[in-house]
Amino acid sequence: MDPALEKLVQRTRGLQPWRKVVHAACGLGLAGLIRLDILAPLALSVSLGAIILTAVATDVLRLRRPDLNRRFFMVFRHLASPREALKWASSTWYVIGAAAVMLVFPSRVWIPSILVVALADPCASVCGQLWGRAEPGQPSLLGSAVFWAVATLCVLPFAGPGPAVVVGLVAAAAERAPIPVDDNVTVALVAAVALTLLTG
Repeated sequence: MDPALEKLVQRTRGLQPWRKVVHAACGLGLAGLIRLDILAPLALSVSLGAIILTAVATDVLRLRRPDLNRRFFMVFRHLASPREALKWASSTWYVIGAAAVMLVFPSRVWIPSILVVALADPCASVCGQLWGRAEPGQPSLLGSAVFWAVATLCVLPFAGPGPAVVVGLVAAAAERAPIPVDDNVTVALVAAVALTLLTG
């Protein structure tokens, strides 16, 4: 990593409150669009597809061009994460995860699956960083417990207590699992699978 980019990346370390707010707001906004049926399913699918294509193209270009990567970290200094210096942005995976849920799974699981990603992840991250005990960048037990609790509350209105607890547990396990896939995808898919099986 070149020194100029490293300096910009260092500025993104820490709690990143605006990143958490935008993460939650995007998921809540998408869930609202689905719930209120503001956009037809086809229009929503096309919009998500366009966002994914734009995000992927942007990531591919900036990771090949150091000048564009530096510009990315300058423009999005309050939203970027250090890991995105060498990898696709989490926001790209966020949209891919949401689109995959909407493409593969029944509509009854879309909103709770998206809410789990939108709300449980930032709540767990904040609590884990402030009060958890773990190595930097690793999930803490407190963070995982908060993730489970918030995920359970997100699912509860849609599936009842029993399924909500189970979905919360499997989603928290997916978030904590050391697999080389962004958790914005794995959590969304695991939550959708569990919800589909438990509420069918």
